[in-house]
Amino acid sequence: MKICLVSTGLEERNLPLQPWNYLFNTAESLFQSSCNISIISDGYPHLPKQGYIKDFPVIRLSRLNDFIVGSSHHTLRAIDSIKPNIILWHLGLSNFLTLRRIPQISNAPVIGIFTRPAYTFRDFTRLGIRKLAMNSSLSVNLFLGMYYSARFIRWALQERCMKKVVVECETTQSMLVSQGVPRDSIHVIKPEIASEWAQFDFSDSLRNKIRRSLHLKSNDYVIGFFGSPQPLRGLDTLIKSIPLALKENSAIKLLILSRQREGVLQKEYKKIERLIHKLDGEKWVRLVKGFLPRHQLIRKVASCDLIALPFEIVPSDVPLSVLETVAIKVPLLTTRVACLPELVPEHAGLIVKPGKAEILASAILDMAHKHRELGDQPRVGENDPSEDSRDGMSRPPWIKLIESVRNI
Repeated sequence: MKICLVSTGLEERNLPLQPWNYLFNTAESLFQSSCNISIISDGYPHLPKQGYIKDFPVIRLSRLNDFIVGSSHHTLRAIDSIKPNIILWHLGLSNFLTLRRIPQISNAPVIGIFTRPAYTFRDFTRLGIRKLAMNSSLSVNLFLGMYYSARFIRWALQERCMKKVVVECETTQSMLVSQGVPRDSIHVIKPEIASEWAQFDFSDSLRNKIRRSLHLKSNDYVIGFFGSPQPLRGLDTLIKSIPLALKENSAIKLLILSRQREGVLQKEYKKIERLIHKLDGEKWVRLVKGFLPRHQLIRKVASCDLIALPFEIVPSDVPLSVLETVAIKVPLLTTRVACLPELVPEHAGLIVKPGKAEILASAILDMAHKHRELGDQPRVGENDPSEDSRDGMSRPPWIKLIESVRNI
């Protein structure tokens, strides 16, 4: 079966990030089920017009944008050259109109992939004008998506331009249903993370060795953060919360795994460094720069007593860092934003209101107190097979969906 995946931004440097990680893992899953995968993306001319992403052939165009004259025609011509049996279409505000023209060149059913988080107007008013202005491109994109995405999806389904739409979580499914998208047209296919997170073998001696390499003590209460320094991910609020918590617990330390990529978010990193210096944070912050290989990232995350991911806005549905923390069984402190409450199982952590350093400080002290009471409990290792193993006879969810669409 020939499948064509159409999405902006699909290039190797983006593959560790959402939503591209989800899209690429979808392609790999289908490839492992003997599907022939081709990709259409943007990036030309700074990337070759034809090439490969890992093992998959890719056609690159200069734009995949309905609003740029001629780009729709080039996209349709690229699809026609592949002649797919199924088209997977990453839905964005700027590419819905092209959907209407696909039947002119192909009889292949279209499955939309929707990766925007579910937000309400209250979520944006909570942030305030200053934060919205400081993150204007992301804010405008999410704000417009909140109002128009469901309408466009309804339209595409009603016009039979699209057979089904796939989302990553039940929170987003519920949001679309509440805005009039038929529930039976929405399929939830959850992201998967690398198996190393759940299978990492951890010991006290290894934990102490990693801590010593970071100039941390075995009896420190180490709070970890891993991810981008974008303000709406809450790192600045987390840093501001630590001096408040230190007033009652001097053992608290903050380990920041910045996952910094060369040439990306340089201003944001500088702001974080200035904030640390302003708060005299050199005494209680350990800042690890650079995009760590996965095995190094896992070791450092596992050495923490608590992972804090205090998102104020989730830029793309289902952050992998939350799933990875839950998988490695380090207690998690996160926020009541978009899909995050759905992702945190009972007893896996604590969910609080976003955007307030005082609330984070109080939650950190609560978690530290529980840690002292319980001591170091075994927490990592293989997941319960009953939860995660699949019946060897069952079909992968993407294959089942594609088969059902082809039979409609």
